Amino acid sequence: MAIEIIAELGQTMEGSVERAIEGVHAFADAGATGIKVQWLQPKLIASDAAARYWETNDAVSQSAAFAKAGMIAYDKWAPVLEACEDAKVEFITTPFDLEAVLFWLWYKDDGYPIRTLKVASGDITNHMLLDAVGEAADRVILSTGGATLDEIGRAVDVLIGTHSPDPESLHYGVDDEPRCEVVLLACSLAYPTPPERANLGRIRTLLGHASVVGYSDHLLSEYSSEDAVFVGATVLEKHVTLGGDPDKVADHAMALTPDRFATYVRLAHRAERMLGDGVMGVHEGEHAAVQGARRGLYAAANIKEGEMFTTENVVALRPAAATGKADASQWLTLAGTAATCDYRQTDPIVRSP
Repeated sequence: MAIEIIAELGQTMEGSVERAIEGVHAFADAGATGIKVQWLQPKLIASDAAARYWETNDAVSQSAAFAKAGMIAYDKWAPVLEACEDAKVEFITTPFDLEAVLFWLWYKDDGYPIRTLKVASGDITNHMLLDAVGEAADRVILSTGGATLDEIGRAVDVLIGTHSPDPESLHYGVDDEPRCEVVLLACSLAYPTPPERANLGRIRTLLGHASVVGYSDHLLSEYSSEDAVFVGATVLEKHVTLGGDPDKVADHAMALTPDRFATYVRLAHRAERMLGDGVMGVHEGEHAAVQGARRGLYAAANIKEGEMFTTENVVALRPAAATGKADASQWLTLAGTAATCDYRQTDPIVRSP
């Protein structure tokens, strides 16, 4: 499966449609396959009493912090969707309220080629939102930071609209047709994530429960894509920025600029190439070594017809046996049988019928 690399613009456009369009083209040019943004309303994401859990914004509450960041109204995104079409990247958004889902459907019904919604880790237990997202989208990317397997399983159940009697299973409704595809992203909710908390092993854990698994990457490094792909991620999400005030939008401080994102993309694809297809056997570039390093069976001394083959008169030598001759893997079948013809020393042994 080809690696999918999503550039997460978040709120870094600071309420500017023009800045969002600039970001689409900059990160498409840097190699992104998708551009992701966040659709939210400060008063619908948090109560006034909800304290912020990050430290780079000087607003008093979460809702005030989001309001300070600057919002693009839901009905103003058409130029950004058109820019994604022009740049040949997928437009993806994270809706944080039901109105956002309805507007996304409005754009879809208007003919924009959108199919994917993202659900943030914080909403993995928000079954009201999950049900609306699962009904609307063809594909849902679900971040799993801070979630247990049981919480993930229940979220998947709501998204795909089916049920299972086994609460420990993530394979809900295997006998039913799911209403959407679900991609699970391993994720750490430490913002930013220090390397010792990256917990890339979660990717392997999720691969035991889902066919498509990725990584929502909050590390500060542009080199982490390679590590995530080696562990098994086929979808990567990374915060990006064109620059801005981290006191206004916290994501600026933990996001990659286009040049660093291009490195992130390049390393992901290098890891993808290094992984290959995983199919065992002789691959391109190995044929000469297989022929030259493997062994055939040869006469170690002159052997008369009717004489038994033993370790005294047969030796395994490189190169591998030619067509019709015995290779070294046939020794246990050949040993103790009688030669059907004369052999001179170093002659290859004829393959047994």
